[in-house]
Amino acid sequence: MESFDYTLCLPFVPGFSENLKRELQKQGIRVAFRKGQTLESLLCRLKFREPITKSKNNIYKRNCKTCNFTYIGETSQYQECRDRGHRDAIKAGDSNNSFFDHLQKNPSHEIDWGKIAYLDKERNTDRRMIKESLYIKAFDEGNLMNLKSPRPINPVWMEFIPHIRKSTKL
Repeated sequence: MESFDYTLCLPFVPGFSENLKRELQKQGIRVAFRKGQTLESLLCRLKFREPITKSKNNIYKRNCKTCNFTYIGETSQYQECRDRGHRDAIKAGDSNNSFFDHLQKNPSHEIDWGKIAYLDKERNTDRRMIKESLYIKAFDEGNLMNLKSPRPINPVWMEFIPHIRKSTKL
């Protein structure tokens, strides 16, 4: 009989849950399935209660006005503060900033600061970063401004990518 240190209770999604359970059991985590919320409803919350610029804990997408390049990011800050940080990094010439890098390579381009797509909201930092990585993987068509590679995630989550594409209206 196997000994588990932790138990995780999750909603069951046919074709996905079985693989996730197998992978987690290898890590010493027992998985129990329950009825109720679906993974889609847990991962894909698109409504925000507070004004957009006053919200925080977001996964968001910004576009270049001139070309089809996009940036997918996450922040625990209020969105207006994060945007100010990006603008300040551009003014300061911060080569580690994805927007500065894109504008440096394309001097005639302009970031669309007036339009933002909110992909998700998550208070938990680890889950927010995993979600950001899932969105990056779901929408990477070779036109991302992101300089940093997405956080490594277990391959079992890759099965969920088509659901993210389908449920996210951009």
